[in-house]
Amino acid sequence: MSKSKPPIKTPVKVLRSSPVPHSGAESKHWTTVDVESWSKLQERLSGPSSPYGRDWAFRGMPGFDWQLATALERLEVQKLASVAERSLLTSFKRRAHHYLNDLPEVNNNLEWLALMQHHGAPTRLLDWTRSPYVALFFAFESARDAKGDCALWAIDLQWCRWRSREVVEQRVCRNLNPQESLGSASIFNQVFLEATIEVVAPLQPFRMNERLTIQQGLFLCPGSPSVSFMDNLRGLDNGQLRDSLHKLRIPRSLRTDVLVALAKMNIGRATLFPGLDGFAQSLGVNVEVATSQGTITQELTNIVQYEEWGF
Repeated sequence: MSKSKPPIKTPVKVLRSSPVPHSGAESKHWTTVDVESWSKLQERLSGPSSPYGRDWAFRGMPGFDWQLATALERLEVQKLASVAERSLLTSFKRRAHHYLNDLPEVNNNLEWLALMQHHGAPTRLLDWTRSPYVALFFAFESARDAKGDCALWAIDLQWCRWRSREVVEQRVCRNLNPQESLGSASIFNQVFLEATIEVVAPLQPFRMNERLTIQQGLFLCPGSPSVSFMDNLRGLDNGQLRDSLHKLRIPRSLRTDVLVALAKMNIGRATLFPGLDGFAQSLGVNVEVATSQGTITQELTNIVQYEEWGF
């Protein structure tokens, strides 16, 4: 079966646990777009001339100068990352049954890594979402504690999916079945855990947890944990990376406007993290936004009235 290709578009770093700024040399690998207002941002994301169709994914970050890096990468064990990952994965598999009854099959390592990521363990997976507005929430919710502007990354999944499969076929799996996902257990283990190639592939586990479903989430998975995520991404570059990877600069001063607009879309921590914890964590942002808008007194009055009169 012939595979259609998307149209052609016109030294190891020391990593730290805290965000690492990009170098000027790195920025040539993506397109930077400056957005000055919420209306311009909406136009860019959802307007009739938006470049982002349904097959793009997004990641929001509170600091514009922060680099894309996985939690495993930020452990500062770069040269021993494969050993560290194997140790983390084995430890999690051995003990997860103490806490959960429904566990992945032992050899389905993508599902195991997704489960680890879900519960806060460091993995090679990097969270992305198909919703630019969900990504914006994660950028701006914690932007209060960051400096400078916020960032919204966008990547063309069609190009990334096609190009990653091409690299895998060239370097690992000849005659890869076009109907088989790189996330299937046998292929994932061969490509990502046994081989060591610089590549990034968009993946989803077959079994999606509730949070991943609600957030329209997916993962970008690097092939070699021993080098940075950005170095893995550059392994895809065939002259199209710059057109396929965008970075939007959004002023942090828009934080309240963005959070209020997202709340009207029902996007907040209470909806993205269903359960009591998500609801409780959402209260702080609600108070902060109401205070910045000057409506906190009225909000408190409404609560007192409800407490007294029941409406």
